[in-house]
Amino acid sequence: MIELYLGKGKGKTTAAAGLAIRAAGHGIPVIFAQFLKDGSSGEVLSMKHIPEITYLRTEHFFGFMKNMSPEQRQTVKKENEEQLKKISELIRSVTEHSGKKTAESDIILLVVLDELLTAVDGGLLSSDSLELFLDQVPGSAEIILTGRSAAGRIISRADYISEISPAKHPYEKGISARRGVEY
Repeated sequence: MIELYLGKGKGKTTAAAGLAIRAAGHGIPVIFAQFLKDGSSGEVLSMKHIPEITYLRTEHFFGFMKNMSPEQRQTVKKENEEQLKKISELIRSVTEHSGKKTAESDIILLVVLDELLTAVDGGLLSSDSLELFLDQVPGSAEIILTGRSAAGRIISRADYISEISPAKHPYEKGISARRGVEY
């Protein structure tokens, strides 16, 4: 199944991290991959201590997309494409070596692709690469995609869609992101 956590509100990554921890608690292997993030947020620091969770991120982080130079954008795009291929290989490895016979409803792997939809929206990962990736994922893997929005083709493929929108945010009062709450 494919789940989308979309919107401009706070909590998409938090929801995905919560689901990753839930799955790990049931002994389900998790691949938690972040795109366009530096890997320093609290949920990542915690997940690195959970053996069932494999954490991945791209090597370079240049901050917000709008501030990236054309060269930086090219570097990030290349790394994002490579990361998606690496995740495909990991999925194949886990599902081939699971040795479990599964019913259609059994989940033997959870894959979180945090901010992948933002990378696609920003031209830092091709939508064709995402489509190909989704075509190759076995039915026993649960895929979570996060970002502000998704193209119609991805929305039509999703089994779950959760929209997170801000009704009120401390940023409106000039309060910056707080360690342990927003990151």
